[in-house]
Amino acid sequence: GASMYRPWAEPLARHGIEVVALQPPGREDRLGEAPVDELHVLADALAHAMPPWLDRPFAMFGHSLGALLAFEVAKRLPLRGLPTPRLLIVSARRAPQLPLSHAPMHRMTRARLIDELRILGGTPQAVLDEDELMELFEPMLRADLKLTESYAPPDPTRITAPIVALAGAEDPRVTVPEVDAWRDATTDSCTLHVLGGGHFFIQPRQPEVLDLIHARLRSPATPSEPFLQPHRPPITSNPS
Repeated sequence: GASMYRPWAEPLARHGIEVVALQPPGREDRLGEAPVDELHVLADALAHAMPPWLDRPFAMFGHSLGALLAFEVAKRLPLRGLPTPRLLIVSARRAPQLPLSHAPMHRMTRARLIDELRILGGTPQAVLDEDELMELFEPMLRADLKLTESYAPPDPTRITAPIVALAGAEDPRVTVPEVDAWRDATTDSCTLHVLGGGHFFIQPRQPEVLDLIHARLRSPATPSEPFLQPHRPPITSNPS
């Protein structure tokens, strides 16, 4: 959920960069809403909700499923006559044109799903150990997994923004070559950065990730206009 990016706000604000996080249905303060399990539905809803946030230069960051969602939104914005991101930063996700390289987790039994989530990391141990908590969060987890595992690009369209691709050197699910293949998803440049850690390396490697984001947004290849805006709540998308 959006709270994962709360610790990013203050460090990046020092450099004039505002963090505006996405809060999808089915988690945190939207836990009572049904999670979305079709990527095109969520991408359409997010592209529809974003215009109020596009009044200044912007970049997009997505981790794992979020990388795929950011890519699909970046494709939709120009079709709506909206600005495109100056930079797309994708993290811990194979390139969109690559097929699934493992058995679909969203179809697994609960016992096997829990085993796979332990290997992947990122899910709180208390959720995996307690039946009641797992009962609460399982629909959201399966919906997220279905979003990413059932994705098939509807067309070979590339985005026009440059891409920065981040990979975890010890990621048990996504290999470095799979992340490097994002270079085929843009007509511009693609830069690969490999950081130590597993699938959720952005948490222990947060300072490095934020330094990298700041450096790229302030590099000569991107505009010098400030990214900072007054504080605003997370973007919420409401698929109809």
